Amino acid sequence: MSAKHVSEDPNEPVHFTERGKSRSGDSSHIDMTPMVDVVFQLLTFFLLAVKRDSQEPVDVPQVTVSKTVAQDEATFITILAAPPGAAEPTIYVGERKSDPGHSVSLDEIKQEVEAGMRANPPRANVIIKAERLVFWRDVLKVSRIVDSVPNTVLHVGVQVQD
Repeated sequence: MSAKHVSEDPNEPVHFTERGKSRSGDSSHIDMTPMVDVVFQLLTFFLLAVKRDSQEPVDVPQVTVSKTVAQDEATFITILAAPPGAAEPTIYVGERKSDPGHSVSLDEIKQEVEAGMRANPPRANVIIKAERLVFWRDVLKVSRIVDSVPNTVLHVGVQVQD
């Protein structure tokens, strides 16, 4: 078939070249559609089959360099791993390493940090210490509560079990 060309007459409909078979005899056309479908099905399968567990403990490296914070200018929050059968970890608010303080709930942490800010001198530094087996989500909950108190500086450390 011959190709039709666009004429100069604006009222005549436009005709384009008709698509025909290649005259070179090259018939090596590969349809990629089935392969793309299979790749997307495999991708979907692996995304849905992988179990992401937020309960896994995070292996945090030990600190080699740290900044010293004066103990009288800091409020210490210690998070101990949840005892067997308990859903939440045990949280203590204290001011010294030797004095673990008293156990508090997540709701009481903000009040304790605000009380530290009103102390003389104000304890603007909040140091969260967590046992190695404490889940990161628990540390994150406490740090978000501390962060909601204005003018606090948050420090997080990990206690190494010997």
